[in-house]
Amino acid sequence: MALALEINETYEAVVQFGEPQLGKRGLYPSSNMPNTDHRQMVHNMMHLINWSDGEHDLLSIADKKGTAMFYFAPLAKLCEEKGVLRRK
Repeated sequence: MALALEINETYEAVVQFGEPQLGKRGLYPSSNMPNTDHRQMVHNMMHLINWSDGEHDLLSIADKKGTAMFYFAPLAKLCEEKGVLRRK
């Protein structure tokens, strides 16, 4: 429970209108990546970016998606490193 409180952050999308360019930031899988479920990862990343409005934290975003918050935390960190999200 304490870990959940530590990693629960509120993020804001840097691109406010439209979809951010994931490909030029190295976030969109390419055809030569190992065969894993890239479609689901991109879907969850877009869900995260869509709900990152500065008012929804990772816990509420995960609840809306029906997924554990621990799945979104590394995606949020990656998006923050690539300049798609910023901490609020």
